[in-house]
Amino acid sequence: MGFFITEPYSGDYLIELNKNRKRTTSEISDEIRKKVESAVPALTVDFGQVITDMLGDLMKSVQPIEIKIFGNDHDKLEELSKQVADSVETVKGTADVFDGIIVSGPVVNIFPKEDIIKQFGLSASDIQTQTEICLGGIVVGTIPEKEQFTDIRLIYPLNNQTPVEKIKQIKICTSSGDYLPLSKFAGFSIHAGVSEIQRENLQTMGVVTARLDTRDLGGVMKAFSKSLQE
Repeated sequence: MGFFITEPYSGDYLIELNKNRKRTTSEISDEIRKKVESAVPALTVDFGQVITDMLGDLMKSVQPIEIKIFGNDHDKLEELSKQVADSVETVKGTADVFDGIIVSGPVVNIFPKEDIIKQFGLSASDIQTQTEICLGGIVVGTIPEKEQFTDIRLIYPLNNQTPVEKIKQIKICTSSGDYLPLSKFAGFSIHAGVSEIQRENLQTMGVVTARLDTRDLGGVMKAFSKSLQE
């Protein structure tokens, strides 16, 4: 329902409530929120109504409460964002508090062993190309669709579900025609993930957001300002 392209790890559900319900929209949202958070703790949920959500898209601020923290130290920004989010959660009348920290990952790094690669008549780019084809497939043609061409990509079955141990066993073709596992030509390291960096006017920032829950914006912001001063 937005005017922008969202990341593949996020999405929207449009839920139409029963018109003859006895409970308010906020009460139903609170119940669904608790069920979702208990069933999927790793999921970040955000409940809003259609009109406010569309207005938020137009104003580039989906949530009515938005606190921006600017600085040059990315790690310090994360620390402050978590502290501010914890303070917002203690304020009565807030819901769906989010510290703005989005972690992309986990990340698998593959380091070529130059000395071994050269022994088999290969280069680091050869290892990269063969690994990319195995994991991401290869474009074998195109299909004309209206005013553009769509690529036809040939991929291995379930290539998007390849565990790290199987990546290590990817067969690399040498110059002599032999097939050896990738682990012979490269080392591996796994990182938990890296948080995304947000900027506004070229300044690095952290953004803490929240929605209102049965309370006015002015009252919530006064209470939040007081909690920060304490």
